[in-house]
Amino acid sequence: MVELHGADALDFVGDASFAGSAALRCYDSFIHPRSAGALAASDKPSRARVIANQIAYHVRELRAHRAEWLRNTDADVAAAASPPHDLTLVLDNLRSAHNVGSIFRLAECAGLCEVLTTGITPAPPHPALLKTALGTAQRVPTRHVPSALDAVVQLQARGVHVCCAETADGSFSLFEQSARHSGASAAHALRPPLALVLGNELVGVDARVLALCDSVVHLPTFGSKNSLNVATCASAMVYHILYTWHAAAEDRSGA
Repeated sequence: MVELHGADALDFVGDASFAGSAALRCYDSFIHPRSAGALAASDKPSRARVIANQIAYHVRELRAHRAEWLRNTDADVAAAASPPHDLTLVLDNLRSAHNVGSIFRLAECAGLCEVLTTGITPAPPHPALLKTALGTAQRVPTRHVPSALDAVVQLQARGVHVCCAETADGSFSLFEQSARHSGASAAHALRPPLALVLGNELVGVDARVLALCDSVVHLPTFGSKNSLNVATCASAMVYHILYTWHAAAEDRSGA
């Protein structure tokens, strides 16, 4: 019997609650091949491992679906943040459609007002982007701007504070406490309307864009590497900024 990585076949083969389940169908197709090709494939150790992983996943999926407390249920679209948070993301020549898709998912989950793709940055409906965005790309306001420079100029003309996420000279930590921010963290100085510029995975934000931005921030790191993946960085920064906005709003309402 192939080990199912946390799911024992004996737990579900004779369990009536698994009747008709994807886990049982997958198990049956492996144990009882329906063609010569399937029979030949089933004799390969690598095939057994693949099937075992598939069965284990289907078992966990079914158990999670049945456990009320484990269900992941999306909110109704009408319940999304309205109006959205006045925070725009500007993507400066990102290469990876997977990173961009993750950022679109972040923008939807965080209720951001817009994502601007610029330069070579993949934009919807790029297939890899849509796959990683997991159904959120169509719910995020977005437009493509020829360059990040153009995007920054347009935003600043509307009175938006444009902040660059970059580890550069003059950049301050998003967590930094300093007198120039009246003793508050740097995030408290980043009030709406705000735009956050995120740069290319290898070379970062274009130097000309960096010079044009109103402020430059970075996330502190405590290992040897000085920066995070761009989508990971975006998530940490966005939620830290939104936390400070919501905390400030609660303080004002309680005053």
